[in-house]
Amino acid sequence: MIRLGYVFCRLALTVCLATSIGASAQSEPQSFEPIMKGKSVYIYDFLDIRKRQFGDAFFDIFESKLTDGLTKYGLDTKVIRFSKTRAGGFYSSSDQINTYQSGSVPVEQVINDNIPEERSFNSSYRIIAFPLSYTVSQMSQSYDIRWVVEDVSSGKQVLDFTYHGKNMILFSTKENPEGRASKLVNHFLEELRAKGLI
Repeated sequence: MIRLGYVFCRLALTVCLATSIGASAQSEPQSFEPIMKGKSVYIYDFLDIRKRQFGDAFFDIFESKLTDGLTKYGLDTKVIRFSKTRAGGFYSSSDQINTYQSGSVPVEQVINDNIPEERSFNSSYRIIAFPLSYTVSQMSQSYDIRWVVEDVSSGKQVLDFTYHGKNMILFSTKENPEGRASKLVNHFLEELRAKGLI
């Protein structure tokens, strides 16, 4: 009888100890390191193929907000704009630049030509911003911007989504570049956070 009581006591002690350890483990919050934190990122800005619609003032504001936003999350950034690349220089002076679709803009060529710069910058990821479409109605403008984030070493995409933007027009499609750039960048940063990238 004494032996049976001893067994029950040992069993009860084991259960209590296991419960205590389990509760302690659950009470400790788990922390996850963002995938892109502390990395170098090369940004490819193709939005200027819609230069006529967005207006000259938009691009500097957009790139500044994007790099500032990423820097706050510990990323080192560098931007290359399509019209300032070797390939883009042959397109930027053409009126057809406003009618290009994704298949006719040399995205891969621009990236391949820039690989030495990526290596020099020790880039771990590349970000591509590309305007898929742009339409204007009587009182508004709408546009789709495709964002792609790629792992430089593997070439695999870690993020690929399309932003659907829409703005009211009072006088010109080029008005309020600050507001349009802020909405575009903030939405992109939210997507990066949601995916655990920053």
